Amino acid sequence: MTEALRVLAAVGTGACVLTALALLHRPRRRLAGRVRPYAVAATAALGRATVAAPVRTGGPAPDPWRAHLGRLLQAGTPDPVLQARLAQAGLYRVADADLVAEHRIRQVLLGLAGAGLGLVAGVGVGLGVGGSLGLAVLGVVAGGLRPTAAVDAAIEQRRDRLRAEVPALCHLLALRLRASGSVVQAMSHTIARSRGQLVGELADALAQHRAGRPLEEALDAVALATPEPEAARVHRLLAGAISHGLDVAPELLRLSAEVRQTHLTRLRRQATARRAAILLPTVGILAPLMLLFIAAPLPSLVLGS
Repeated sequence: MTEALRVLAAVGTGACVLTALALLHRPRRRLAGRVRPYAVAATAALGRATVAAPVRTGGPAPDPWRAHLGRLLQAGTPDPVLQARLAQAGLYRVADADLVAEHRIRQVLLGLAGAGLGLVAGVGVGLGVGGSLGLAVLGVVAGGLRPTAAVDAAIEQRRDRLRAEVPALCHLLALRLRASGSVVQAMSHTIARSRGQLVGELADALAQHRAGRPLEEALDAVALATPEPEAARVHRLLAGAISHGLDVAPELLRLSAEVRQTHLTRLRRQATARRAAILLPTVGILAPLMLLFIAAPLPSLVLGS
């Protein structure tokens, strides 16, 4: 029994070390991501049809073993919903086609790390083989669910930032459109002088346009990929201005006012909920004490003693 626990502890420790090395290892970056936009632009200049996708150049190139493992994990039915959520989260610095594989690799690695930690913890506290294996199973479940929770948190955080940025950016775009009349110039000036999540989405659309893709198609693609509906409305308004030649400055100002009012209403609701959450412990502590003070003289009043 002791030898089996030692073997399990050794296997768990090895799994933890290998997982840490796999997560911390940073391979060398390749130049394919940097050269691709220029190659697409040159192809478009020759009159050939191009379908330019958003180019991710900030992340490292995948290792061969990670690519092989990703193909094994992605061998089943593709999951477009999961891929769309991973693209909205923006956690993984890989190509869009490798997002699902990278997510599943993280789940497997963290599941193995959780199993190793569970085995080590079970052996450390003196549990038997059954208890150690139970902790290992719990570690696998906790480790496998951790990437999904991180994706959900990243999407919600990004949505909050986009909601806060929409009103100010709509004002800037409306001013630039009235001054220049060109959507490309308005976007270029706004991107050059602004920072944020929504500016990054506009920059992605403009990069696709400079790589040879029509700007209205690029804006529609970004509108489908963004997690915030109000940001998607901004992209579709700009795409409509290009395709139909409309003056969308008044619509941008109206959208800015609506989003600002909605955001203020949401903040007031959150403030009210937080006040209630702060008062609940106080009421829970004081209410029993007040009942005790009120009920303390009742026996003497009723019994007359």
